[in-house]
Amino acid sequence: MFNEKIFRKYDIRGGFERDFDLDFVNLLAKGYCSYIINNSNEPYPPVISIGYDARLSSCAIKDAFISGIIESGLSAVDIGLAPTPLLYYSLQGGDFAGGVMITGSHNPPEYNGFKMCIGADSIFGGAIDEIKGIVQSGAFVSVSSVAAKSTRRDYNTHYLDFFKGHFTDSGRSIKVAVDAGNGVGGELLVQALEDYGCDVTPMYTTPDGSFPNHHPDPAKIENMRDLINCVRENGLDIGIALDGDSDRLGVIDNGGGIVAPDIYMILFVKEILTRAPGATFIAEVKCSKVLYDEVRAAGGKIIMYKTGHSLIKDKMKRTNALLAGEMSGHIFFKDGYFGFDDAIYSAMRLVNILRQSGKSLRDLTSQYMIYKTTPELRIAVPDEVKFELMEKLKDRFFELMRTGSDIKDIATIDGVRISFDAGWGLVRPSNTEPHFVLRFEAIDALSLEKIRDFILNEVSKVTGFT
Repeated sequence: MFNEKIFRKYDIRGGFERDFDLDFVNLLAKGYCSYIINNSNEPYPPVISIGYDARLSSCAIKDAFISGIIESGLSAVDIGLAPTPLLYYSLQGGDFAGGVMITGSHNPPEYNGFKMCIGADSIFGGAIDEIKGIVQSGAFVSVSSVAAKSTRRDYNTHYLDFFKGHFTDSGRSIKVAVDAGNGVGGELLVQALEDYGCDVTPMYTTPDGSFPNHHPDPAKIENMRDLINCVRENGLDIGIALDGDSDRLGVIDNGGGIVAPDIYMILFVKEILTRAPGATFIAEVKCSKVLYDEVRAAGGKIIMYKTGHSLIKDKMKRTNALLAGEMSGHIFFKDGYFGFDDAIYSAMRLVNILRQSGKSLRDLTSQYMIYKTTPELRIAVPDEVKFELMEKLKDRFFELMRTGSDIKDIATIDGVRISFDAGWGLVRPSNTEPHFVLRFEAIDALSLEKIRDFILNEVSKVTGFT
């Protein structure tokens, strides 16, 4: 049993026992292994790395997936309860034909899903469609192997040793709060920070798939309130929040203010440019104009690109970008790292910048908070019509630009980003949910309101959804 809508652009995700069951998981594993067998070349061995997050269904899903791997004639290495970055980390040595992370990420507790790789590369787009087709048709292939088996291997120590080698105790002492929302990566981040000589206040770092304190999604302010209060009440230097599988980073400054990803990315970019002048960076289409302006002013190159972790990792490889980031808090370091989104590593890089600067995080970032912005807004639009309606919206805004409106430019790299003298607005179709995602930015509150109202009015007129 499965709802075919769980096959998304860059992962497979839905409500467990509502959109898919364990029988489907077994078939999905066989479809994935068939894809691996059909597409892998030497030197990849026939072994799959598999990890799982703290959700209550994850262990059972992992077991069912491993059964499908073995039935396909491949072997599985179970890396255990792990954040998604640890699964990606396990793939860097070339020991595996691919890897699968069982995770619902930041979705509600009843959700779960699969992030898949061939070799160390994420599977997305047409490859996911190919796996879907194999599952639907039953066109499974297998290899003959009497040695197919499942073994357990721990990567935690190796991962932490990597951090010890790259972040040595230097600079001033930093007081850090870590709120993992009872997701799966908090204990590793706390250990890495303590190894680095930081004074750490752990919050909700014990994995618990019922998420008893708050949901592990740092993009929503209600999930950051406990961390904000902790930083303010204890006079801490920085607060770090992780999502459920630790590939997204939320940040609180020493005054208790939220530092948006497109703002703290500026700190990463400027540090990298001191060592790699003229380097290339990637920012998704929702990021602030100030990020693009600051990168160019510092002598770097920056590419505006589509939302989606798999899409961005692929674009980084094709452009040799040293860093990429999304407004959701996915940050990808190729500079000094492997190019995948790891909130634990990103947190360490930010703490390192803070330690070496001699300044507070608010002092480092406040100069860049020059625009008024909205959070992400969402309009419910059914999956079966959202892309068709998106094309109609694009046509409408181009028509308005031609016929004398105040629109100065339109970018269509992902949805439609409409620029005005005073700011911009974005409308894009979500690749993971039945929604349009919108965001607005302007030089002042009045301009922000005008841009938002203008675009929302056009969306309503063209699509009928508000």
